[in-house]
Amino acid sequence: MVDKSNHGIRADAVRQWRNKMSDKQQTDRQLQIRKIAGEVMGLAHDGILINMRFLDVELSRLKVECREQTGVNLFDGITLYYDPALLLQRYRNAPHYAARLYLHTLLHCIFSHAVSADKLNRTYWDLATDIAVEHTILEWNLHLTSLPSDDLLRSRLDLLEKQAGGLTAERLYRHFRIEEPSENAMQEWHKLCYY
Repeated sequence: MVDKSNHGIRADAVRQWRNKMSDKQQTDRQLQIRKIAGEVMGLAHDGILINMRFLDVELSRLKVECREQTGVNLFDGITLYYDPALLLQRYRNAPHYAARLYLHTLLHCIFSHAVSADKLNRTYWDLATDIAVEHTILEWNLHLTSLPSDDLLRSRLDLLEKQAGGLTAERLYRHFRIEEPSENAMQEWHKLCYY
């Protein structure tokens, strides 16, 4: 005769042990992702510093912080918060993604885009500043920040420049206020210029 109550206790103990092991493996994986993403961001920083020494002061001012499980990269005007899993996923598809994200955010700081938008239509201002920053990055033509979507972005920028009369954030904002972009156009620009 088998004591079934004892079997149930052992089965529970095995389940608990497996859950602990699974939790430990998950924690180890998260730590590894965080570590690798930090190294990728460090390499992006160093690559920009080596290729664009004139940005050294601004690079030292920009704070960069890991924020897990946000699913987005955010910038509050002072700190770039990156999601390590998202960063590595995009890095896998585009090895220069981290440097592009870093430089994109740095240019927002240099151009003071975050502090200029108090009384503006925030949606149009954010779009205009993202496009202006991306235009600047493409003008510099750095291999370090090249992405697979750059050719498409260049063709869209050429057309927009003719329509708006220039690609500064201020000109683009005025253009968007006069000729409001469609929802499809907003989504396309978002895919091309938002990091």
